[in-house]
Amino acid sequence: MTTPDSPSEPSSGPRSAQTLVSGFRALLDRFGSRLQHVALGLGLLVMSAMMLNGYSHDSPTEDELTHMVRGIAYWRGSDTRLSYAHPPLGNAWTALPVAWDAGNPDVERLKGWKPATAATITTSYVDKNYGYARAQLMRSRLAAMAVGLLLVTYVYYFCLSIFGLRTALVALVLLTLNPVLIAQCRYVTTDPPAMLGFSIAVGELIRYLRGARLGALRVGLGLSLAVLTKYSGLTLVPVALLAAIICCALGRGIFSALPWKARSLRLARDAALIAGCALFCINLAYKFDLTGLNVGEILDRKEPTYWVSSKYPHLMQRFTPLPKLPRALPVPLPYTYLFGIAGIRGHSEGGFTSYFWGKQLRKAPPSYYPVMLAIKNPPSLVLLLAAAGVLLAVRRRLSLPAWVLSGAIAAFLLVASRSNLAMGVRHLLPVIPPLTLLASRAFVLLWTSYPSELVRMSLAVLLGSSGVSALRAGPDYLGYFNVFAGGRKAGHLISIYGEDWGQDRERLVDLVREKKLQPLYYNPQTQLRAREVRFLGLKYRPLRCGTHVEGGWVALHALTYRTQDMSRCYPFLVGREPDMTVNFHIYLWNIPETERAPERIEPTPDEGKPEPRPDGPPDEN
Repeated sequence: MTTPDSPSEPSSGPRSAQTLVSGFRALLDRFGSRLQHVALGLGLLVMSAMMLNGYSHDSPTEDELTHMVRGIAYWRGSDTRLSYAHPPLGNAWTALPVAWDAGNPDVERLKGWKPATAATITTSYVDKNYGYARAQLMRSRLAAMAVGLLLVTYVYYFCLSIFGLRTALVALVLLTLNPVLIAQCRYVTTDPPAMLGFSIAVGELIRYLRGARLGALRVGLGLSLAVLTKYSGLTLVPVALLAAIICCALGRGIFSALPWKARSLRLARDAALIAGCALFCINLAYKFDLTGLNVGEILDRKEPTYWVSSKYPHLMQRFTPLPKLPRALPVPLPYTYLFGIAGIRGHSEGGFTSYFWGKQLRKAPPSYYPVMLAIKNPPSLVLLLAAAGVLLAVRRRLSLPAWVLSGAIAAFLLVASRSNLAMGVRHLLPVIPPLTLLASRAFVLLWTSYPSELVRMSLAVLLGSSGVSALRAGPDYLGYFNVFAGGRKAGHLISIYGEDWGQDRERLVDLVREKKLQPLYYNPQTQLRAREVRFLGLKYRPLRCGTHVEGGWVALHALTYRTQDMSRCYPFLVGREPDMTVNFHIYLWNIPETERAPERIEPTPDEGKPEPRPDGPPDEN
């Protein structure tokens, strides 16, 4: 893994294989520069077609409308008061297609603006006209898909400049045909932008360490993008600093031709430039709103109201080092950004009700994220990563780019494993492109180091299986599990949070109409999900814990089924297999008239109000 790809003649194999390789090389020699761009264009077209496949029939997922409204508020509001749950750039990007629509309500006049409660503002926004907001969301999803295309484009050209054409082509296949990326880039969240920011930051760090022109400035911009799309991007700050210090100490990369004193001075200069660039970009993204406050002003300020701050009053006091600092000390960061960091730490400490490997859980075990990577990514990527591990064990050396990639992945996974949040593979999106680069390098090294027909045919089949995985995954890409998990049915017994995201409600409505499943008892989980099925015209009777059901159909989301006490709430479903399912995400049972469930356990006056989602706060539901 030390040099860019170089052509290699096969040393063995039948004449037909040699002729094929020679012909391919001749084609590359003649049209190489053009084919590089043509290949990228074809890859982007294929990925676009898969992302567009059925996306408009996916109902709004749980948080999409909040992300969109937060983005609209960023562009149309006078300040950035809502950009604390997530930094603003991801929401701002996906709101671009709809932020200036003539029919948009004035966000500053909506309920919830003054206390900066995003969920309340979202409810007020969609209450004006749910159909209008839903149509806007479908357009915002196109901007989210563009993030995926930008990611592939950046990684491809990065590979061309660092590793060569072969690695770039393999990475192109693995990225554009990865069901996880196709699925996640179809929805309006901050995870795909975070993936793009993380990849650019790591890529520009590698370029800088290799001596790229304006490298320090590019690292600063890359890190700024990472930390302004999701707070997890902050993991790259110590990674970048440590990588630079190690290269400086060992005299590698950009520091290789300099004496010790000159190396130290350059490191200090570049670190100051990168820090200054990042500070400026963060303040610019927050419109220089509430920045430069001193410690006392920050701690004394009334905190925004949302579900984490409701659980943990005085977040700044509990989850930041500010109380230990002098009160007169100015802090050159926006208050909203600092509050968001405190909020995510509070959220992580409290954990989140979820389901993993047959068990309800509150806090994710250390095995959660490695297992999710292994069962959600296509077999081609998983097996090539295993091959990369074997190659590393045999060769016992890494190139500078591979070393930086591995360090960034390890740091991210270490932080993720300590976060306590089991919220699906989407939180691992940032490490999938770096993992793909390592897998692509393993493919090329195996191809060139073991030029036998058997090895090359096996590699070709393995890479080609990416297409099979992508085709079999659609259009329900979100529910994809690979063969190592046992496919969709077995995979949904391992994980359900992030798979049942509420996207199948339109399909539920179609099934109920087609099969005439009436009367129907249904638990929509949240107010926003209830609005969706009402908008789609679904007729149902509210289903709550202990509801009496006789002679009708029952519909429950898989997430509810896996995380609620079924013996207490729905004892008539215990031990009964669903009669129908919607993509393994919504279960339906036909309850005969002779079977009677217990009377309601906890009668409430608001029978029609949906139950909150697991661990969901009142102001979010």
